[in-house]
Amino acid sequence: MNSINIHNMKNILILILVILPLFTFSQIKKELKAVRTTIKPIIDGDLSDAVWENAPSATNFIQFEPNLDTLCSQKTEIKILYDNSFIYVYAKMYATVVDNISIQLTQRDNTGVADFIGISIDPFNDNKMNFAFTVTAAGVQGDMKVLENGRFDGNWDAVWKSKVKIHDYGWAVEYQIPYSAIRFPKQDIQEWGFNVFRFISEGRESAAWSRVKPSDSNPNLSNGILTGITNVKSPIRLSLSPFLATYAQKTTDSDMSFFMKGGLDLKYGINESFTLDMMLIPDFGQVQSDDQRLNLSPFELYFAEKRAFFTEGTELFSRADIFYSRRIGGTPIGYYDVYDNLGENEDVISNPSELRLINASKITGKTPSGFSLGFLNAMSMKSVAQIEDTLTGFIRDYITQDFTNHNVIALEQTLKNNSYISFINTNYAIAGGNYMSNVTGTDFKISNKKNTYALYGKAALSYINNIDDDPILGNYYNLKFSKTSGNFQFSLLHQTVTDTYQNNDMGYLTRNNYNMEYLTLTYNRYKPKFMFLNYSSSIMFNISSQYKPYVFTNSSINYSLRGTLKNHLSLGLNIGVVPVDEIDYYETRTDGRYVIKSARHWAGAWISTNYNKVFAVDFNLGGWKSKMYNQDGFWAGFSPRLRINDKILIIYSLRTDFDNNVRGFVSKTDNSDTIYFGRRKVKNLTNTLDFNYIFNNKSSVSLRARYFRSTVDYDKYFILNEDGYFSDAPSDFSSDNINFNAFNIDMAYSLEFAPGSFISLVWKNEIYASNSNSDDDFFINFANTMQEIQGNSLSLKVVYYLDYLSIKQKNK
Repeated sequence: MNSINIHNMKNILILILVILPLFTFSQIKKELKAVRTTIKPIIDGDLSDAVWENAPSATNFIQFEPNLDTLCSQKTEIKILYDNSFIYVYAKMYATVVDNISIQLTQRDNTGVADFIGISIDPFNDNKMNFAFTVTAAGVQGDMKVLENGRFDGNWDAVWKSKVKIHDYGWAVEYQIPYSAIRFPKQDIQEWGFNVFRFISEGRESAAWSRVKPSDSNPNLSNGILTGITNVKSPIRLSLSPFLATYAQKTTDSDMSFFMKGGLDLKYGINESFTLDMMLIPDFGQVQSDDQRLNLSPFELYFAEKRAFFTEGTELFSRADIFYSRRIGGTPIGYYDVYDNLGENEDVISNPSELRLINASKITGKTPSGFSLGFLNAMSMKSVAQIEDTLTGFIRDYITQDFTNHNVIALEQTLKNNSYISFINTNYAIAGGNYMSNVTGTDFKISNKKNTYALYGKAALSYINNIDDDPILGNYYNLKFSKTSGNFQFSLLHQTVTDTYQNNDMGYLTRNNYNMEYLTLTYNRYKPKFMFLNYSSSIMFNISSQYKPYVFTNSSINYSLRGTLKNHLSLGLNIGVVPVDEIDYYETRTDGRYVIKSARHWAGAWISTNYNKVFAVDFNLGGWKSKMYNQDGFWAGFSPRLRINDKILIIYSLRTDFDNNVRGFVSKTDNSDTIYFGRRKVKNLTNTLDFNYIFNNKSSVSLRARYFRSTVDYDKYFILNEDGYFSDAPSDFSSDNINFNAFNIDMAYSLEFAPGSFISLVWKNEIYASNSNSDDDFFINFANTMQEIQGNSLSLKVVYYLDYLSIKQKNK
């Protein structure tokens, strides 16, 4: 090896000193000092107030997409001021060509493809949760909670001010965030986790002030530090949102009805750590309709929660997987029993499909020591169906569910290295003491010091006490060991769910009585290579068995590959195989009985073009084939999107799938001795149209129309044998074909007429129809569906936000 002379050593040292600043951010957390001010800056996006001059700047943003760990292509400058009531943010975003700044208008909490800046704050500086406040170049606000598991809670909404202005150098925005919008520890010297994110639509560039590692499973680990905030106190956090709603409802077979609702949402800061939220006389009539579909499986359909109260600030309630908020205000347990208890000449004239909530409240928060508390309680009224004797006109009541109390409590303690341990309990009790279910769970994570490996664990114990039966105890647990950082990652999991575990009164559980193990190996490339900006490859091995009695049930191997090309076209591939026949104990709907499902394989691919373009499209297709009974299937999806201008976005989605010669459950005799299956062809078709017109950053109108059709055609029937195979059913056995249709329209106009105050006008139309005319072609069937009973609802709702501090300051 040649020796290195002094001159070369000097050049190397100079090179190191030049390059070193680009890499020291990976070793030492960046810091930005906030400066106290006695003069409030004017929130106008002008940035000309003298109070900003002495505040230090955060600059030198680092890309994490598409060119990882390179300097941002455009300069960004951030400053922070504060006083006893607010945090003020100065953000100055330079642009080489101002006309290339994307100013697409969107609804709140949706950045679309617009340029935006985002401020992320972690007042407890423990990397568990960040409060994020985004503003687009069009002035559209967004706020969310960034959780440690990489998820984003966009349902959290705060009331704060911002103003954007376009300049000849680029664009700028000023924030005014009240302390009442966040929670912070009670201490004289504050030190907050802090980061700033910028998205530049031109080139789809994402950059951050404090370096982001895409390989980290916890995005909050990238936080820098915000210093300088001293002697601030958590204010009285009290806000009221009274509302008044009026409804006009009509179905094609009934007269128009009118009614009004009034209620109140309250938010109160008990102290600097905990907040009480209450709903008095809740109203969810304007919540978007669920995407109903035909369910041929033995499992309950899952619908996402859309009610803001049950989505905002509820991350702690997700621990141990035992709480599903849709159970609150769900279908009464005796809803279907009404039809089985009709006497001669009796008809059901009313039968509420949802429990009516009286109120709901929750307490959430976190102390400086890392202790978190979540408490949620909701009460529902007695649900009563009415049955009429058609001969005498006499109407009798049938109680489908008595007064019910729903209760959830969760506790969590943070540990070193972003670890935690938590406990959660759900309790569901019906008045009279006839029925009660209780589930208690734990959830933990233990990470190493570098946050590169983690051990996860979950467990729960269920207890059901029905006055008519003996109490039932059950449990589940799982353990997972993962490599959580770096290009190569893996996860190894074992899970056991006993045959008596049940949490469906307050949770969502599709099946019990099983063991499962899986191993996932993943390789991620975050930097550009060849034609790719980034790509990811993953393979998963899975094996499952029945818990009691122990029986192997199935295994599978699944491989996926996805990547983004340098022209921002994203694409992916998925292939998988079930290598040996599967033993299915669930499809039979009968304890101890099973059906043999053949080994099978599948493959699918998808493409998504650049959403920055005026026209973009998503496309996917795939298919599967079984080795037995000549079973196969195919699916395809096509979704073009057209951005006519910065105010109008139209998205159409078409999805179709076909399953041929599939053998599925039809019915069984009362004693379950004989189980009938049918060979069927299943066709599903979904059409969805989304139209959004944004008038400005405070006002918008949206339209969502969805038509779903599912047909099931039977051509042969079988009896399930004890060995899981089939023999032909008697020739006189048959079952009707199925033609299921669901049509929905949700149209909404929204206006934010004051901070946190809204007027919303919503029209909802729904048609649900099911018959046996599965042979009708699409257009004849659609026309017939439009002639079915339709439900229409038109509602106007006004919500006015009242904040105690704002009122107090105005009075002064």
